[in-house]
Formats: sequence, structure tokens, C-alpha cells
Amino acid sequence: MHFLLLFATLDTSIKVFHVGNSLTWDSAPQVLADVPPSPSSIQIENGWHIRCGSSLGYILQNPSDVCVPPTLFGTWDQALAEGSAWDAVSFQPFPGTNSTFASDMNAIETMADQCFGNDGFDKKVFIYSGWPWQSDLGFASDWLRRSKPADAQLTLLSSSYVENLVKKLRAQRHNAVYLVPVGEVLYNLGQSLEIEPFVHLDQNGNERVFDSAYSLYRDQYHLEYRFGRYVAFLTMHSCLTGTPPTFSPGISMPGGGAVPFAWHQRVEKVVRSTISSSEWTGLRFSRDVDGDGQIGLEELLAVLHSWGPCLYCDQDLDRDGQVGYTELIDLMSNWGLVDF
Repeated sequence: MHFLLLFATLDTSIKVFHVGNSLTWDSAPQVLADVPPSPSSIQIENGWHIRCGSSLGYILQNPSDVCVPPTLFGTWDQALAEGSAWDAVSFQPFPGTNSTFASDMNAIETMADQCFGNDGFDKKVFIYSGWPWQSDLGFASDWLRRSKPADAQLTLLSSSYVENLVKKLRAQRHNAVYLVPVGEVLYNLGQSLEIEPFVHLDQNGNERVFDSAYSLYRDQYHLEYRFGRYVAFLTMHSCLTGTPPTFSPGISMPGGGAVPFAWHQRVEKVVRSTISSSEWTGLRFSRDVDGDGQIGLEELLAVLHSWGPCLYCDQDLDRDGQVGYTELIDLMSNWGLVDF
């Protein structure tokens, strides 16, 4: 199946800093910059502050404590100096001693303020959603746990929790705030695998079967090095660049190697669908407003109707808070049939 990529942007690169623990490291941020640039993709330059097993509150209070060596940009307190050139910062909440909704909000706000100061919507805050550790209740039960946007709410690795963070941050920040829905992708992919397991034969003829979300874990907490990490990697790359997931031959997951194209195809479909259907990613990979398979008058009217300042609206292709000539040029250059 072929997809027409309907994305236009004025920028060809994005500079991102990642704050989190080993779940963030499972998205292979050290590999994000290795994806070769193309006319439909953005090059990523990034740095990171990784403290394994720790909450955002702990990272805020202990800026010199890391479990992965930082890049030349340094730890978060050095890298996120006010006036820095970062385009985006991703934050990964994680349960820890006394970690709550309030402490997560405080950590995100404090670090983002140091980085962005009074900058506006062109600077982006991403909430990177982790995933629940394995339990007897099952992935779906843990992932669908309800939470409240209340200060005393304990940090949860659940869909409700990360969405509440995004909503609260959007209400309080001048910057754009978006979700990197890795947990939701794993939930949707797990359901797909339960119906139709993925079977991989290695070069020695050994069979590996992936038949649930948990089959993509390497231990109780972390994703399997090759197939599991690729899910987080593809989701992260797609959300940061704003471009639909595509296959890059030769890209290897640290500790696991390159994935077969068949696995990419399986993951790509779920990543694309999850990101496009989420109201928190700010991305729609199709401009076909009325679902008739054609880019035409209805889509033009939608762009013109949204013209001007338009925060978090579907017509804002480059997520800059404006619908204007970028979106109009994209529409006109893709006028006609959409090949799905």
C-alpha cells in the first residue's frame, strides 16, 4: 500500500533535548540523528539527560546524577540554559518516591522555563509516554488505569495520566505541547499481535513469535532490544519530525541490530494510525478532510476557514500555531487524487 505524504515544512532540522530514564533510552535517541535526510523528513540533532529508574522530580533535584553519559551539551541544567537553541524538549514521567502529578508538572515547567523563557508556540514540549511494567493484570488493564489531574495523584504509567499532563501543560504554557504516544502504540500493537502474531525466522532458522505487548519486553520494565526498541524509536522519530514513519535501511537498534522490513511494515501501520487518531500529537498524515480520497475543494475550504492563528488545529501542518502559506502551498502541490 502506498501513501502520499502530505507534509510541508520550512525547516530541514530540529534540535531536541530528551529528559527521562531508561524508558526514554529505549527509544534509541542516540540513533535518531542517523536517519538519512530526505525531501519528506527532518534531520534531528539531539542531546539527553538520562537517569535510570528515576522520576522527573528526582532528575530536577539531582542534575549531576546520570546513568548514561551526556552529549557535549551536558546535563539538563547545562544544556537547557535560557537562550539556548533547542527547538523542543521531551520529558518522560516515571513513578518514584513521592512522585506525583504536581512534582511532574513542577519539574517539566521548571526545566522548560529555563530552556524557553518567554518563547512562544514555535518551541515544543513533548511528553514521552512510557509503558506499564509487566504485571499479572495484563498490559491493557494497567495501561487503561484512570487518573486525575490532581496534585496528589501518584505518577502512573497509563494513558490517562500522560494525557492529563498534556492537557494541563497546554493550559499553562505559551509553548506547544504534544504527546509521543509510545504506550498507546504498544497497546494497539499488542492487540494486533494477539489476533495475528508476528513470526520471525532468524538466519539460523530459529523462530521468534511476538503475540502480545509483553512479548516485546526484554524484562519486566524494558523493551526487547531489536523489535521492541524499534517501536519506540519509530514513534519518537515520527512525532518529533512531524513526518509519517518510513523505513530506513541499515538503521540498527542499539544492542539488537536492524529490523526486517516485514516488522517495519507491521509497526508502521500501527504508529501511523495511533499518531493520526490522537488529539494530542498535533499530526494528521492525510489532508483528505471529507474522506473521498481526493485533495480538492473541501480541503481548500478547510485551510481558508482556519487561516491565521490556529493553535492545535488539524490544518496546521508544521505545528507552528498558524495556518497560512505553508499549508496552502502543500495543499496546491498535492491537488488531485490521494493514493492510499
